[in-house]
Amino acid sequence: MIEFLGLDNIRPGQLHNPVVTLGTFDGVHIGHRKVIQETIAWARAVGGQSVVITFDRHPRSVIRHEPTQFITSLEHRLELFRTLGVDCTVVLRFHTSVAEMPAERFATDVIYKAIGARRVVLGFDCRFGRGGAGNMETLRNMKAEDGSALFETREVAPVFVNGERASSTEIRKAVEAGDINKAARRLGRPYSIMGSVVHGDSRGHEIGYPTANLNLHHEISPPNGVYYTRAVFRTGAYAGREFESATYVGTRPTFLMLPDEAPVRVEVHILGDFNNNVYGERMEVVFIRRLRGEKKFDSPRALAEAIRDDIARIKK
Repeated sequence: MIEFLGLDNIRPGQLHNPVVTLGTFDGVHIGHRKVIQETIAWARAVGGQSVVITFDRHPRSVIRHEPTQFITSLEHRLELFRTLGVDCTVVLRFHTSVAEMPAERFATDVIYKAIGARRVVLGFDCRFGRGGAGNMETLRNMKAEDGSALFETREVAPVFVNGERASSTEIRKAVEAGDINKAARRLGRPYSIMGSVVHGDSRGHEIGYPTANLNLHHEISPPNGVYYTRAVFRTGAYAGREFESATYVGTRPTFLMLPDEAPVRVEVHILGDFNNNVYGERMEVVFIRRLRGEKKFDSPRALAEAIRDDIARIKK
């Protein structure tokens, strides 16, 4: 998959018969997948390339000045786009000048001139341009110099699960409530998080269960507790390899006097004798089942015994 950060590096005519879709695509859920798959199918039909335009930050953080965590970070979304078979992704830096750009100008300058696209696929609720004024009708009403329609368009209907529309908002609520099965049904895949492996303080190693500590890059995480997971490396020597794992999400109350004031940590223990240096690599953690909630133990030894029991349950 070709990746462009911004529009400056796209040469005129570089993309062949591009078919474009646009959105934040947070979660890349089943509704998003339907839009992207329609884009890919149309591109294949015309012998062109599928292009996803997305943003480096959540538009809400710029428009409403609200700190917003993603279900899937930019790196995670790019990985999911790649898995779906997208040919090209354009990541726009969403700042004030983009937020204030009129919808017609965005369509002309970004989609038509910079990318060279005259075919656009949008989800039923997609909005773009200043104040969210742009939509499918905006594109359909735009004219070329000869008076013909500037764009060919296709609109994708919503997807429903058990009578409820699949949406990033509902998935975020499900994750925060710990209902990873509900989240998975709306994602169309097991719920997962992705982050970079960073240095911790070796507490896990000291008690016999070394862990990879993840920096989630502003992704949300499920409620504190211990989970049966699968760890999939996305970079490095183990890229593409999958390992059974136990993942802890929490503030480590066994070791801290004031755990409520501590940041939430995500620590992944890969089962078996895996103890290799993977610092700096990207890891995706796929959640299978919640084993137990967070608990403060009387000693590190008692914690180690609980981890041993967790691992036994996973193996069983």
